[in-house]
Amino acid sequence: MLLQDDLSHCTDWKKLYTAALMETDNRRTPLLIAQAQSAIIVRARQLFESGDESFSEEQALDSALCTLKLLGNCVRKAPQCVDPGKTSGAAVSA
Repeated sequence: MLLQDDLSHCTDWKKLYTAALMETDNRRTPLLIAQAQSAIIVRARQLFESGDESFSEEQALDSALCTLKLLGNCVRKAPQCVDPGKTSGAAVSA
């Protein structure tokens, strides 16, 4: 897993996105989500400004932002939904 210091200078949105998804400490997850979202926005701007017709990457960026938003909502509203072993009701699916 990437260390926090490694993430603060990382611009590879895929690494930051994966780190946010894989984080098991709910206290750190919001920071990792914010870093990933920032990197995704930077990459989307790069694609827009360059005029690249990279539809598949644009679609991946959009999907990643939506997933991070859902993860952030889950962590804020119900921290136990990130750890299925702690839920007592129906399973949460993403």
